[in-house]
Amino acid sequence: YLATRELHRHHGLYMGGTSGATYLVARYYATLYPQARIACLFADDGVRYQHTVYHDAYLRQLPNWRDRLPDAPTMLACPTKVTDRWSCYSW
Repeated sequence: YLATRELHRHHGLYMGGTSGATYLVARYYATLYPQARIACLFADDGVRYQHTVYHDAYLRQLPNWRDRLPDAPTMLACPTKVTDRWSCYSW
């Protein structure tokens, strides 16, 4: 959700949660490959998320809510491991 809000705050894009996730991955990929041109498609808008993604009180009550975007995902050794953070498994 924090990435979604960053899209809105810094880029004027009023998007939903999956768009924020897409942005987070694209941003990370761009740091790995700075010479690459990165394109991503945002599948949802923010209208349905006014009372969740864009609501400060709602976000503060979420378990493990963070106020800073991670720089990179947590790399998993097993794809079935459950984590409360942004994670990645290298196939």
